[in-house]
Amino acid sequence: MQKQRQSNIELLRIIAITMVLMLHFNLHGFTPDVLSGSIPFSWCSLRGNLIESFCICAVNVFVLISGYFSIKLSVRSVLNLYIRCFIIGLITYVAYILISGESISLYAIAGRFMAFTHNHWWFVVSYLGLMAISPILNAGCETLDKRTYQYVLLLFSAAMIYLGWWKFLEMTNGGYSLIHFIYLYVIARYVKLHIEESVIFHYRWLWILLFICTCLIVTGLQFVTTRSMYSYDNPLIIIAALTLLLFFITIPFQNRFVNWAAASVFSAYLVQESPYLGKMWLYPHAGELITNDLYGVGMFAVFVIATLIVSVIIDKIFVEPVIQISNRYLSHAGNK
Repeated sequence: MQKQRQSNIELLRIIAITMVLMLHFNLHGFTPDVLSGSIPFSWCSLRGNLIESFCICAVNVFVLISGYFSIKLSVRSVLNLYIRCFIIGLITYVAYILISGESISLYAIAGRFMAFTHNHWWFVVSYLGLMAISPILNAGCETLDKRTYQYVLLLFSAAMIYLGWWKFLEMTNGGYSLIHFIYLYVIARYVKLHIEESVIFHYRWLWILLFICTCLIVTGLQFVTTRSMYSYDNPLIIIAALTLLLFFITIPFQNRFVNWAAASVFSAYLVQESPYLGKMWLYPHAGELITNDLYGVGMFAVFVIATLIVSVIIDKIFVEPVIQISNRYLSHAGNK
């Protein structure tokens, strides 16, 4: 029997993917220099940096959710991810050809079948690596006693923060890496295995307060430091992601629509970051229409909401039916 999804976490997934969309349209519209350090202060730059500061934790949130509930590696889970990436990659390429009027490239079509490597979705590649190693991580985390686990986290954190974030060594690549995903996964497993839910619930308002304060600190530092604060391995960004997850854990509720929509929202990232429709058509148009006035604010909201809704519709119509057929086939084959 399939376990019922927790709507509080599913709502967090929807919010997190919306944050991702906002991040990308902010970078390609409002604040193209948002990743630079010491940006001159203005109301426009303040708005752009507030968007970045409050949304940059979204990627870490997704990985923390996976660690908190643990990844169950299977042929089905890998195949489902491939199907979603392949179909979205193919649809966005065809849509780009229809919109742009360019000729169809057989090489580009062939590349859609190499869905994990030819679409430039860095998150998918790193997450696939995390899925592959998850059985080892799960076994190791569940075997360690609490004290040893704390030592591991302490040493792991010291290495990641000092060698990765502070010294810019390639081991973390600013958080765009498998090792960073493993680090987040281990943190989340510790929370799940060794922190009582009663403790999490007791400090529920502290979590959201810490999230807000951390994001505001990041915003302020971005104006006064020479380095960008918006790297995924920034410890402040990790704290923001963790406290946001902890807060949502404390607000359990069930809602069928939220669960239904959340199952498809990842496709919004795939559409927005698709190499053809996203990067060659969507972002250029966003850059032209998201201007620093009231009209631009409205267009920013339109791009974010429209991308989310259209992507979910595409996923429900074209992706989910194929995944369901695939799952039925695997279940039937497994029963033989």
